[in-house]
Amino acid sequence: MPETIEIRIEKVIYGGHGLGRLDGQAVFIPFTAPGDLVKARITERAKGFLRAEVVERLESGSNRREPRCVYFGECGGCQLQHLTYDAQLAAKAEFVRDAIERIGRMPVPNDIVVRSSPDHEFGYRVRATAHVVRMEVGTLFGFHAEKTHRVVDVARCPLFVPELDSAWVAARAARESLTTSRIVELTAGDNEAATEPAVPGVGRGPVASTIGGVKYTFGPGEFFQVNRPLVGALVDAAIDGLSDAGGIAIELYSGVGLFTIPLSRRFAKVVAVESRREAVALAHANARANGASNIELIGAPVERWLRSPSLEPGVASAALIDPPRSGLGAQSARDLARLAPRRIVYVSCDPTTLARDLRILVDSGYALDSVDAFDLFPQTFHVETIARLSLGEPTESGVTW
Repeated sequence: MPETIEIRIEKVIYGGHGLGRLDGQAVFIPFTAPGDLVKARITERAKGFLRAEVVERLESGSNRREPRCVYFGECGGCQLQHLTYDAQLAAKAEFVRDAIERIGRMPVPNDIVVRSSPDHEFGYRVRATAHVVRMEVGTLFGFHAEKTHRVVDVARCPLFVPELDSAWVAARAARESLTTSRIVELTAGDNEAATEPAVPGVGRGPVASTIGGVKYTFGPGEFFQVNRPLVGALVDAAIDGLSDAGGIAIELYSGVGLFTIPLSRRFAKVVAVESRREAVALAHANARANGASNIELIGAPVERWLRSPSLEPGVASAALIDPPRSGLGAQSARDLARLAPRRIVYVSCDPTTLARDLRILVDSGYALDSVDAFDLFPQTFHVETIARLSLGEPTESGVTW
């Protein structure tokens, strides 16, 4: 097999690489677009597939465009800036559908339309982690290159909201003073930004953001959804039609309370489980600030809490889960199904682990009712998904979609 090949790209797959085929074998090539004809050099041979890198682009696909960022292709933060935004959205719908059908081995019950904010495919991000490395030539302040720990020195990022951009510039200007830090966490609220550790000219936090009439505070080191224009729509979609005025809702991986407080306005009680102590403390503060007194916050790992022998099936009429990229996991999915909430809303940032967990929940008696997607991460291959599941027919509890 030749080291250099000529190949046409068929589509973009989850992970951001273009897919072509050579003698029936899949070839994965980064920074390519559907329709591209490229000369590529093989970099890896594995069982069933090849990896390659572009030597020369011979023809360009119709959905290709010039990337806006000067660091694109070197910085590992973005994978899709070379695609038109419509092409990115179409690819992400296919990422979700392919994962559920191929990994989950089930049909998707509806057409997937990726909800987006087309006016904010750039300038949307409110959180970032900068890596700091001291070199003989000076201190680098930036992001990791793709799949390496090499730091790309980044002066500005077009994904940032203005407040985060200003904080990044100030922190980078002070990078030589960060003598004990290997990373700097940055986050932006509605009107201010903060870093951890503190740097001159930027606050330390927490910051505040109002979403759907709820005011949240969160710190630079705590998880909060990154997309300012779309986070409100995500919350609305996750809780849409989910209510039980006399019942209990369970929320797993509840963080600082993004979904918890809106849920508390629809249920008699919300039991929210989160392992990070700092996030639980902020969730307590957010609940108090918004007058939500019907929330029970539990500081414990979700896996351990779900295995508690005191939890009885039917204790909750609904469950909302928003796990990290690794997903709920097989045992926790089975434990959640054992509790038998009539409705489950699964918010996921990784369609592959979502599909794995959906398969377990469906095997445990749930039906997959609908799948929606949100482009919380434009220019990257990441996509946020909301899957809704139900167990049998609605009961007198009043839980509805």
